[in-house]
Amino acid sequence: MAENRVSAQALSAHELDALEARTTRLLEGITEQPRGGTRPSFLRRRLSAEIERRGLASLRDLLAQAERGQTTALVELRNRMAVNYSCFWREPAHWSILTEHLRPKFLAGAPVRLWSAACASGEEACSMAMAVGELVETLTIPPKTGDWRILASDIATAALAAAAIGHYPDTALGALPDRLRDRYLRPLTLKGQAGWEVVPELRARIDFQRFDLAQPRWPLLTGAPFDLIFLCNVLIYFDKPLQARILEHLAPCLKADGILLTSRSEGRLSLATPWFKARGDCAYTPRPDAPR
Repeated sequence: MAENRVSAQALSAHELDALEARTTRLLEGITEQPRGGTRPSFLRRRLSAEIERRGLASLRDLLAQAERGQTTALVELRNRMAVNYSCFWREPAHWSILTEHLRPKFLAGAPVRLWSAACASGEEACSMAMAVGELVETLTIPPKTGDWRILASDIATAALAAAAIGHYPDTALGALPDRLRDRYLRPLTLKGQAGWEVVPELRARIDFQRFDLAQPRWPLLTGAPFDLIFLCNVLIYFDKPLQARILEHLAPCLKADGILLTSRSEGRLSLATPWFKARGDCAYTPRPDAPR
């Protein structure tokens, strides 16, 4: 039990190096990328956070199980090395792009498909659904079908479980406008925790699925190709080779006129050039000559 109380700060640099090396070898086996595709500074921070939160003994036990090839341990390790922070209405510039891009599609009666590619606990996907719901309600000519769905994926099973429940504290509301909060959320105390529940008609539009962006080969995704893909505050945690591989995989997942939306934290993605052209506001469209 004493080992569980050892803090990351109490470990020597050599001990942290050894833990990082073991984790890197395991991640490399999963992602087929040097260093597992994770930036060294970020990996060190995640390991330190795990030690502080769960204890050194717990981390060592997980690594040992993963090294023995236990599938559940490998999945759990990827979960623990992932970032699962999000909030509603996080990227203000995205919502006007979404509205303008999807309006003609709805008016034409076309089916609309969107993907939140790193949804964490679901705030981004729910924000997307709110924006689409608002658009559909304000169209002067009602859409012929109203056929729209959102795929929301993440690597972390615990985050996806929370997303499926759809219950959020006040701190998750971020910059969500009050009118959208009042329209699409309702107060709910769940297991003694006050918060907000996403209304059922909105949650019914979202399909949650576990998906690892770092896997070497991507299976066919439900709903692809998409009209819009949100990939926000994700690539910054990966090294450049893995960033490039993810961008290459994303290109054929978009419709020819589709839009990839990233976050301000990622800046302008020069690595996207072979597959995408920038259109401002962290938005990218597929190149016509890109491999599809």
